Amino acid sequence: MNDINDFPQDTRVVLEQNPRNAKGIIITNSLTSEPNMTVVEWDGGALQKVHVNLLKKESSLKDEFRELKISVDAKLKAAVDLLSAADREASDKHYSLMFDFNTNELVDLLNDIGWISSSC
Repeated sequence: MNDINDFPQDTRVVLEQNPRNAKGIIITNSLTSEPNMTVVEWDGGALQKVHVNLLKKESSLKDEFRELKISVDAKLKAAVDLLSAADREASDKHYSLMFDFNTNELVDLLNDIGWISSSC
């Protein structure tokens, strides 16, 4: 739950329900006597009283990339773990993951995303 103190004047904000289109800046928290209400000037120029629970701070590109990197790195780690397990299972039975099993989809995917590797 947000508090009015989380949104000082000049804070860039987005409307939680429509973050791509509803962006603005906090004008003041002192124009209203209602608790946790603030005044936002939307990028289109409109002024509106908004409850702070409907707002979130606008993320910077750096913040967005950090979140994306964490998510993608976790998925890549899971993929590596699965491939390592598959390779161990094949190797334990004296087979080659690369030559004895259908890895065409994996190779095609790596090629499609532009992966550069000496083994592909």
